[in-house]
Amino acid sequence: MTRILNPDFPIPIAWDSLWVPQGAEFRAVQKGCVASPRSIFSLALPVGDRPVTTYLETWWQSPDRIKPQGVIVLGLAGSLDPTVGVGQGILYHTCYHPAEQREYQTDPVLTQALAAYFAQTLPLVRSLAGDRVITHAQEKHRLGQAYQAQVVDMESAAILRFCQHHQIPVAILRVVSDEVDQTLPDLSQVYTPKGELKSLALAIALLQKPRAGLDLIQGSLTALRKLTDITRALNQIPYPSQIRR
Repeated sequence: MTRILNPDFPIPIAWDSLWVPQGAEFRAVQKGCVASPRSIFSLALPVGDRPVTTYLETWWQSPDRIKPQGVIVLGLAGSLDPTVGVGQGILYHTCYHPAEQREYQTDPVLTQALAAYFAQTLPLVRSLAGDRVITHAQEKHRLGQAYQAQVVDMESAAILRFCQHHQIPVAILRVVSDEVDQTLPDLSQVYTPKGELKSLALAIALLQKPRAGLDLIQGSLTALRKLTDITRALNQIPYPSQIRR
């Protein structure tokens, strides 16, 4: 279980929203929000760059939408580096988008404050924006070396692009669910174009490679438990003494 290693955290962080990929990740975060002393808005996002972009643009036009003071993105990520293993929590400092040839930066104040709160137990990493689930170990190694990135996910670049455009401070805290040396089942067909999980397609993919599927399930369960634990710790961060809107 993650301990708050800096319980006398001196600088409260102005944040009021958790954005999380829908499904198991969102459920793990909601579990960590039970009995929270904070009032937190949670947004369940689809999977993938384009689905996230479309979803957030639609949400932004909602008449009852309130602009967040600060967003913490939670979820899982895949490792591209042998030093970053399953169950490791990480904080992003940047996310590189290969297709755009652009690097997006998380909010440095919010990110460093979270690093201090967790007493530097969550390493700062460079992430890579994936256009699909990276399944082969060889490709993971190649991408990690080519882009000097430690982890990969499919939503963070879209979130950072959106938040920077609307001047919303954002930090990204994820947990690693699969190793760089781990080859996964073929997950290319398990998401709809809208970024929704197809449960039957996932079950078939796992059964086609049962050993790889079992490893993926075990790693994901370990990471999801850590994600819940981290969420509980986040909910104990003191309220800001003064909140600017």
